[in-house]
Amino acid sequence: EGRRFQSAAINIPNGTLTLEISSNNWTSGYERSVYYCKELPSYKANRFVLDDLPQGPDPLVWKFTWEPDNAPREFSIKLEELYEIPQVKYGDEPGALKVCGYYAGGAYVEPQNNVSYESETEDLNLFGDTTPEGDQVFLLPPGYWNVLLPSGSAGVEETRIRLVPVSSGEMTIVNVPEAVNSAYSVLSLEYGDPDSFTGAIEINEAKDEGDTAKVSFVVNDPKDRDVFPDKENMIITESGKKVEILDITRKVLPPSVVLVLDSSGSMGNLMGATLESAKNFIRGLPDGTYIRVIDFDTDVKVLKGETKDDVIKSLGSVKASGSTKLFDATIEGINLLEGKNRPAVVLFADGADSSIDGQGEGSYATKEDVINVIKDCNIPLYTIGFREGADKQVMKEFAAASKGQYYDARDNKALDSVFEAIGSKFGNSFEVTYKRPTEAALSDTPVVTFILDASASMDMSPEEEEGCDYRMDKTKALFHDFVQDLPDECLMQMISFQTTPVGGTMIRQEQVVTGSKYSIMHAIGSVESYGGTPIIEAVSVGFENLKPIPSNKKAIIFVTDAGLEVDEYEKEKFETLLGQIRDNGINVLWAGIGVTDKEDLFRNVAELSGGRYIVKENASDLKAALDETLQLIRKENDSAVIPLSITINEKTASGDVFNYSATTDVRFTKPKRSGPPAVIAPVSYTAGVRLNTYDNRLSTLVTGTSLPGSETVLSNRMAIDAKSANKAVEVTVKEAFFLEKLMGLDPMDRQFLALELELKNVTSNKIQYSIPSFKNHFYININNEGCYPASDATWLTEKPISAPGEYAVDVYPDKTLSGMIVFVVPKVPVTQFSLHFYDTVYGHVHIPLSGRMIPQLVELDSLPTQAPAKISDAFSMTVKAVDTMDLVQNYQAMENTTFRVIEADFESKVLALLDINPAERLWMKIDTGAGPLMTKMSDVTALLPFGFISPVMLAPSSVSKVRMAYPIANSLLSAKAEIWGDLDTGGLRIPIKDGSPYGSAVNKPTVKAYGMELRVNQLAIYDENTAVADV
Repeated sequence: EGRRFQSAAINIPNGTLTLEISSNNWTSGYERSVYYCKELPSYKANRFVLDDLPQGPDPLVWKFTWEPDNAPREFSIKLEELYEIPQVKYGDEPGALKVCGYYAGGAYVEPQNNVSYESETEDLNLFGDTTPEGDQVFLLPPGYWNVLLPSGSAGVEETRIRLVPVSSGEMTIVNVPEAVNSAYSVLSLEYGDPDSFTGAIEINEAKDEGDTAKVSFVVNDPKDRDVFPDKENMIITESGKKVEILDITRKVLPPSVVLVLDSSGSMGNLMGATLESAKNFIRGLPDGTYIRVIDFDTDVKVLKGETKDDVIKSLGSVKASGSTKLFDATIEGINLLEGKNRPAVVLFADGADSSIDGQGEGSYATKEDVINVIKDCNIPLYTIGFREGADKQVMKEFAAASKGQYYDARDNKALDSVFEAIGSKFGNSFEVTYKRPTEAALSDTPVVTFILDASASMDMSPEEEEGCDYRMDKTKALFHDFVQDLPDECLMQMISFQTTPVGGTMIRQEQVVTGSKYSIMHAIGSVESYGGTPIIEAVSVGFENLKPIPSNKKAIIFVTDAGLEVDEYEKEKFETLLGQIRDNGINVLWAGIGVTDKEDLFRNVAELSGGRYIVKENASDLKAALDETLQLIRKENDSAVIPLSITINEKTASGDVFNYSATTDVRFTKPKRSGPPAVIAPVSYTAGVRLNTYDNRLSTLVTGTSLPGSETVLSNRMAIDAKSANKAVEVTVKEAFFLEKLMGLDPMDRQFLALELELKNVTSNKIQYSIPSFKNHFYININNEGCYPASDATWLTEKPISAPGEYAVDVYPDKTLSGMIVFVVPKVPVTQFSLHFYDTVYGHVHIPLSGRMIPQLVELDSLPTQAPAKISDAFSMTVKAVDTMDLVQNYQAMENTTFRVIEADFESKVLALLDINPAERLWMKIDTGAGPLMTKMSDVTALLPFGFISPVMLAPSSVSKVRMAYPIANSLLSAKAEIWGDLDTGGLRIPIKDGSPYGSAVNKPTVKAYGMELRVNQLAIYDENTAVADV
């Protein structure tokens, strides 16, 4: 019936067997297939223990086959049902799995080994969506699932939580142990990849002051956010006991800054004022800042000095002359910061690189070279463009690529803003004073970490490599028996180590700390051999995962068929690590198989770590040493150090979630008294929580009478209850619904996101608040990769925010308007989403719904004040700003083109519908020598906040902001251009770019007929059937 964990022991004296297990079943619209295949050759072992069998109630077909010339004389099978496992309820509804408490995020799931799910109609999302609390939710067909916690930045390939039950119509909530976060926080500092670094606490110093203690630490945040730990969001534990925090003091950690300064001839009389601003900026940096200055013109010169005073003196030698080597100077500035703390580049320039504008000798490097260096270095660039001649596009690209910021030097406060932007990033250093516990609280629960060599040599023959003897299956059988003999209260975790086929380190935590013996057995049984043997990394990962657990009965069993050699340059590091294991009082057994010639190495490692060793030729000979370890596990260890842990958990108003944790060892005096033991939290899960999918609430708000699961397909729903307001309206998001289909509509590669909104009028003078068009003002940001406007699909819901066919939304005083608004968004796992409502009069509203929110409104370059252009007696339009964008949301302009984005104000004298189709009526006219080039509005206009692509209702005496995007060739950017409108009242012409027509005038004959004059500028043959005319 699948109620217990099944394991098989197969004895085969000779020959080779092949075992195949298969099954096919249907559940929740998916075909669940089981296929397990294992070759069992007697030359590897005579006893195979299979702990990785498919689990569950599915009827399975077992099939044994063999080759006639290698048939076994006999074989026996013992199928055991060892431990109860949680039951799965199968049915037509999907189930859900929620992963809580994993700070790094990015968890994903996989079916249990050798099981797959397929469906012709359903898409299986194995990466889940992120909730407002930072948890991850997966909608899955019922069955047993593995949760994988990716942790590449912590030296670990991945961590697994095995055989988690998911039942039909129910949610299983998985709680990740705090020890995992603490271990990865420490390991990420040692092995972290900057591209995947998720942040960590680095504990620098801890002082025992008797009844109190002080601890100094730094929060390393990859997003350079300010972190403000306080008594509410920070927890400190000593010896497993939570302490009282008395005081928190912030310390400023000096940054490392390179100032890259343009001193080319074009700076002219601005040079003096610029140098004064630069000196003031440098004076304001924290004491101890590493500061360098690069002065660039025709040459790139690094000025003398690395302190504030010395660098300020060096600035006196800077004179304006020469050309502009912007690209070379930027790369040199980045290079100067290699290996520095809190690095940042501040880049000043008033022109383009001379390699682009041709004004003298330019850089050897190209713009693309600089961007590639920026992306590789993970250093923010704060770029400042002076005057109109600055290459703003390049400066913006540099800032965007580095996740820095661009500033326009026309603002006199630009340099102050740069200083604030940098200074606010470098204050995440703290000293905390806390009251030490008066009672020891370490748990007496035994905790065992298995570290198993999974390199290729563990499953090789003596003929393939000397000293090998097919040891993997024998070791698995040995561990199978050992795990069964462990005390029932024992906690366990299992780690395997090997290298990838190309030599990269691969450490896997095959099972996170658990009290479930069947999970450990399944983990051991699933290990496969290949690659090499990264010893020091495996020991480090195993130790750091065991260290945070507050127990005085810890053990490591390390099994390898390789010697414990490390490279010469790593010996000191390895010996320090072994000393930490000894100081923590961890009972460690170093077991070597088939390496009797390496016994001296094992003896030395055992002495340095305070442990034991055994070196035997065969895996079966390790049993006596394991039995001895079993007895030692029950005894309390004598530790010379005390575990000290720090955890910070906070969610900010912008949706940022600060989750950091770290554990270190401190040599404090131990409390004289013993108190209640600490409770160790292994991985745990709660099953049977009722899953809300299709219910009356969903029907009332969204689906109406459509058939749930057929005409409307719900993939996820989240309770939100987030709000924010401007001066006129308070916007509350109550709940979010993700839908694969809505009322029979299935958007290809897209999904519907429906939000339940409440709009409350908060105007001070109690007047009606009108939103001209929900499509132009409400946008949803997905994964900080692009904003998507509200959709007409809003009207498909049972309770839309506006009546079908009506875009305008009116919110009356002292009333709350509620309803649904729908967006069409990419069909991807959602790790972040936020709602953005744009209003330039009363203020914008930005609401983080899940994850870190980045406001998406891009400010455009303003134009000189213009007179309004009359559209009709009721409407007029004034162009306020024009800019170019290569990228609108996630839509890239075609090669050699860009988008010209125009921002305008529409003014209305009466309440009326501005009933024109902007996409058809408002064109961009570019003057050329061959005549006016008429350019139609781009469809990307719909993705812009205030995108003006459909009719809009305007209130009386109101001013409404609109934006329009037009594609334009880069070569035409300097040509004279205007907005040209074909309206009932006549033509509309609004200048947007001064200049001359592009190209020379065309002198070709014209033909007049039917009230038109026609001139053919050029005629070209496109293919054998087509000619193209420019007329």
